[in-house]
Amino acid sequence: MKQILLIILLGTGLSVTAQTLSLSFDDALRQMQQGNRSLKIADKGIEAARAERDKLNALWYPSLQGAGTFVHLSEKIEVKQPLSQFTDPAKDFVHNIVPDDQFISSILDQIGSHTLVFPLAPRNLTTVGLTAEWIVFSGGKRIRAGKIGNTNVSINKGIEMDFDFGEIPALHTSFYLSGAYMESKTYSTDINSSNPTDLPTEYQVTNTIPFKIVYPSGLNYSTYRRFTNTLRIVTNIPALRMVASFSTQAIWYNYSKSNNPPMDPIGWIDTDLSYHEITADMLADENYKIKGVSLKSQRKNPKDNVPSKAPITWLMAGRLTKELGNIGGISFYANNILFYEPFLKNSTSNTLVQRNTGNFSFGVELFFNL
Repeated sequence: MKQILLIILLGTGLSVTAQTLSLSFDDALRQMQQGNRSLKIADKGIEAARAERDKLNALWYPSLQGAGTFVHLSEKIEVKQPLSQFTDPAKDFVHNIVPDDQFISSILDQIGSHTLVFPLAPRNLTTVGLTAEWIVFSGGKRIRAGKIGNTNVSINKGIEMDFDFGEIPALHTSFYLSGAYMESKTYSTDINSSNPTDLPTEYQVTNTIPFKIVYPSGLNYSTYRRFTNTLRIVTNIPALRMVASFSTQAIWYNYSKSNNPPMDPIGWIDTDLSYHEITADMLADENYKIKGVSLKSQRKNPKDNVPSKAPITWLMAGRLTKELGNIGGISFYANNILFYEPFLKNSTSNTLVQRNTGNFSFGVELFFNL
C-alpha cells in the first residue's frame, strides 16, 4: 500500500507541473506595468507634460478677473481758500467811495473771517473693477503648445577658490576666504516672433496686426560676468556653548552685455496660425510684400548694447548660535546688518540706481537633534 500511494502522489505531482498557465497579452502587459517602476516614472512625466500643455491651451479660453479696493484717508483732501483776500479789496473800494462807512465794512469783515473749503475727494474711497479677456492671437504659442520643454538655455563657466587660514587658539577664532569668477551666457530657443514694422495706413488706422514675423531663435544672447570674495570669521565660545560667525561679501566686478546680431526673417504666422516660410528669393526681391507690408523693412540690423559695469558693492551678515544641551539649539541671524543699500551709477548711465535691495533680513531659527 505504501508503494502504491507513493506512485499515485508522484504521478499527481508530475501532472501538475506539466500544466501550462494561460495568460493573454493584455494580462501580461498589465502585470508588467504594475510592477515596473521605470514605466510608472515615465507615466508621471507624461502626465506633467500633458498638464503643461493644458496650461498653455488654457490661455486661449476667455478669462474674467475682478478686483476691489477700499482706502480710508487719514486726512481730508481739500482746498482751503480764505475769503479775506476777496473782502479786503472790496473794503478798500467802499472806503474810497464812503470814507466813514462802518456798516458795509463790518459785514465784509465777518465774511472775510471765514474760509472757503472745496473738498476734492472723500476720505473713504471704494473702487470695483471687472476685466474680461479673450486671447485671439498670441504670436503662435498655440502651434508650439504640443512641444513641452524648457527653452531657456544657460551656459555657465568659472573658477572657485577657498582658503583656510587656520585658527587662532587663544581666541578660538578661524578665518576663511572664498572667491569665485563666473561667466554666464543665456539665450532662448523658443520661437522668436514679433510684430512687423512700417505697417501701411490701413492697419495703423484700425490698430490691427496682419501677421507675426518670425526670426531665427538663439541668436540674441546676454553675457554676465561677476567676481566676488567672501571673508568668514568664526569664533567658538566653548564655555557658553556658542558659535558666532561674521561674513563680509564684496562684488568687485559685475558685467553685463546684450548681443543683438543682424537677422533676416525666416517665416511669418498668419492670423489663422498657419506658418509660411520666407525664402532667399523673397528676401532678394526689394519690392516683395506680405499682405501689403514690405518684407525689406523686416530685416533687422541692430547694434550691440554697450557693456554695463556696476560699481563695487558689499554687504555684511552675522549669526549667533547657542546650543541647548544635546536636544538642539537656537540661532539669531541678520543679513546686510548695516542696511547698506546705496544709490550708485553704472558705467553707461548717470542715473542713480539703488543697489543691494532685498538683501536685508533678520530672524531666529530653532533646531532639534534627532
